[in-house]
Amino acid sequence: MNATTELEIAEPVEAQLTKFAGQTGLEQTSTTPLVAAFRPVFIEARKALAESVGVAESVKDATCVSEIKKARACRLAIRKVRISGDAVRKTQKATALSYGRAVDGFYNILEADLAPVEKALQDAEDTAERAEVARKDWVEQGRKAALAPFVSDVALYAVRDMAEPAFQALLIGVKTAKEQAEAAARKAESDRIEAEKTRLAEEARINAENAKLKKEAEEREEANRQERLKEQAAREVARQKAEAEAKAAAEQARKEREAIEAKARIEKAEAEAKAKKEREAAEAVAQKEREARQKAEAQLQEAKAQEDKRKAYEAALAKAAANAGDKEKLFAYATAIENASPVLKNQDLNRRLQVHRSQLIHFLQKEHDAL
Repeated sequence: MNATTELEIAEPVEAQLTKFAGQTGLEQTSTTPLVAAFRPVFIEARKALAESVGVAESVKDATCVSEIKKARACRLAIRKVRISGDAVRKTQKATALSYGRAVDGFYNILEADLAPVEKALQDAEDTAERAEVARKDWVEQGRKAALAPFVSDVALYAVRDMAEPAFQALLIGVKTAKEQAEAAARKAESDRIEAEKTRLAEEARINAENAKLKKEAEEREEANRQERLKEQAAREVARQKAEAEAKAAAEQARKEREAIEAKARIEKAEAEAKAKKEREAAEAVAQKEREARQKAEAQLQEAKAQEDKRKAYEAALAKAAANAGDKEKLFAYATAIENASPVLKNQDLNRRLQVHRSQLIHFLQKEHDAL
């Protein structure tokens, strides 16, 4: 049963609206204005629905231009009725919530009648656009399938909206590039195989040559080894003979050296004894001369030396007192002793004093270094 037949057997608008008004639970005084407000909209809706019957089904493909235009006109008419009904709904619903529910009910009836037909008409109107999208999808899939054997990633190429001549040029280009790359790869593989054959032949030749050279080298090494053994035997005989001769010569030289050394020791002892006597005599004379000179110089320098040593002694004591550490005090004390020692007239006493002073200074220096 088509839409026209359904409209012909439908209840009259007045009866349909009155029936629904009685089901709302509102007083007739409340529903009467609603029925009156929606009656013109329902009448227009019946007309629009009657005019749109069979229009959506008449659009078969994108070539049905006039049918598509008629579908658009019918859709706009139904849309106009729906918008008018919505305006009535909003106006009537403003009075109260219950009244609003009733208004919504009237509109829902209207929308239930209009919406399916409007959607069908919209779908019919969009047929050409969907057909174009489908065509582009089909073209894109076909072009990517054509490119796939020649490129690694077809997504890199925007072929959906590309003109056909441009795509054919692209296809020829990637196909040619692929063929050239494959030819180059085949040639490279062929060259590699030939080079490998050449390398293996050369390697076999070198191995054979090396084996020959190795054998010749081993033969030469064996001959050289035998020659070395003969030379080593001859050298060993010569060495043993030389060692015997050297040992005899060394023994003779030792005896001669011992005789010479014994004679030299005797002569050295005699010379040393004579030199000692002469040295002791000279030292005795020199000692007397030094003692006389020292005695004279001591008388002239004693006063100055005593004063200088006293000052140095006082300075060392002052420096030692000023320093807080034991190490510095030991150093200052040793310096003071070294600078303040007097020179005595008694030479023997003066010598012993110098010995004890040196021992004390050495002790202080040792303790100083240990700190």
